[in-house]
Formats: sequence, C-alpha cells, structure tokens
Amino acid sequence: MRIYLELSIHFISNSAEIPENDLAGLDEMYSSLSKSKYCRIEIASHTDDVGNEESKLRLSQRHSDAVKAYLVYKGIYESPILAKGYGEKPVSYTHLRAHETDSY
Repeated sequence: MRIYLELSIHFISNSAEIPENDLAGLDEMYSSLSKSKYCRIEIASHTDDVGNEESKLRLSQRHSDAVKAYLVYKGIYESPILAKGYGEKPVSYTHLRAHETDSY
C-alpha cells in the first residue's frame, strides 16, 4: 500500500529552519505516519532558483534532513526514512512518500 503525502514548507531563502507556521502540517503528517507500524518514508525536497546547482542540491538536502529530524523528534523511527534533496524545481517544496511493508 502506498501513501503519498505532499506538504509545502515555506523555508526562508537559504535556510533549513522549519517555519513555525508549517509545524501544524508536519504534525498532521506525523499523525498519519505513526498509525502504520511498518512503513518506509521518502522525504523529497526542492529549492527555488537562487544559487548554483551545487548549493541548491545542498540546501534541498538540508530541507529534507530538517523534516526528517522533526519526524524523528516526534517519534517516527529513523531507519525507514530516506531524506533526499533534489535541487531546483519551479516551486520550492518538500514532500513525503510512505508505503507500508511487512517489515523494515
């Protein structure tokens, strides 16, 4: 079973700090993800068009890492989470993909 969740997190330019007004959306995602005992999660982040390709890849990775750290802090197991930064997209956003498995 695959679950696809998308959430736009409005990071400040060149920052990986999750804005306080986006925490409620992450809390909703945590609630959905915590109901499944076995799932794998991919956090995929993209940035805006500011900077060179390498810096955009690094920043988008920092975005994914920040979301992963928040979900782990809330109580999701770290091992099934893949945090991946993909660099530039026309609109900056972060999304999560989760699918249930029989085990980790």
